[in-house]
Amino acid sequence: MDRNVTNLAPAVCGAGFVLCVLLWGAGYLGQWWLPLDVFSHFRWHILWMALVLCVAGLTGRIWLQVAVIGLFLIYTGFGLSPLVAQHLFTPPAAAGARGEGSSIKVLSFNSWYENRDHDAIEAMLRTADADIVLLQEVFRDKLPLLERVRDLYPHQAICRDTFGCSQVTLSKQPFASYETVTLRPELPVLMVRFAGPWEGLQIANIHTLRPPFMALQRAQMEALASFARRQQGPLIVGGDFNATPHSMMFETFENGSGLKPLQFWPTWPVSPLKLPQLSIDHFFLTDDFEVVEEARPLAYAGSDHLPITVTLRRAGAGG
Repeated sequence: MDRNVTNLAPAVCGAGFVLCVLLWGAGYLGQWWLPLDVFSHFRWHILWMALVLCVAGLTGRIWLQVAVIGLFLIYTGFGLSPLVAQHLFTPPAAAGARGEGSSIKVLSFNSWYENRDHDAIEAMLRTADADIVLLQEVFRDKLPLLERVRDLYPHQAICRDTFGCSQVTLSKQPFASYETVTLRPELPVLMVRFAGPWEGLQIANIHTLRPPFMALQRAQMEALASFARRQQGPLIVGGDFNATPHSMMFETFENGSGLKPLQFWPTWPVSPLKLPQLSIDHFFLTDDFEVVEEARPLAYAGSDHLPITVTLRRAGAGG
């Protein structure tokens, strides 16, 4: 490599390292200036980039190759981590009989308005065989898909005549009731309640705004947290939060609701490359539940999000 290019290594890597430190710190300052919270979503990416730049700056003649390879490994490392989760948390053979009150498998999936691969969605739903499915971004074009899976999910709660609501909740067991509750500002919540084997269970299916609408998103998180805290009995809130666990948005809901978060693996974006970088799809639940099978992403199903799933049972219910 040319000596002049080699001599650039300390300066370029040093400047990059300083920039990473500034961006990493900026992610903690969102409470003072909200747009800075965007950097919190990339906290681990920035930290690893800083480390790569440190190493590259010490390697002399091959610093550029080291930097490029390091950044590639960061991207692919995050992107392939859901595959690790899928293998680490393969459901055990003796997870217990579901649908009879012992445990409940819940799946959430932002099906994406651009996703026309209904066969992939149906195959994923049938393979996962969850008891309850929370779908987001289900518009008129996907209504035929709901009929195709009615043999598996005869009970379907759909947002109707509610502006901005694209959620659908599917269930093997009948609902005691369901409703769309519109929180301010502009956050429709599809709320279902169960009787019978799942007596008292409540599940909220949500899809919040995302950057650049950060002020509205924070207001949505606050309203949703207040709504969740007012509910009585076992509660699961699931869906697309458009917020990573490191963000002020996430913490606003977690701290305000008092619910326990699950599912920290990357789920978005998986289009055009199936290498998700950010964990923005989550489950939150009350202390009424124990985790039987860890929350994790599932395989690609045509969307720009990966589906996520978790299996739970009532606390103290036994195996």
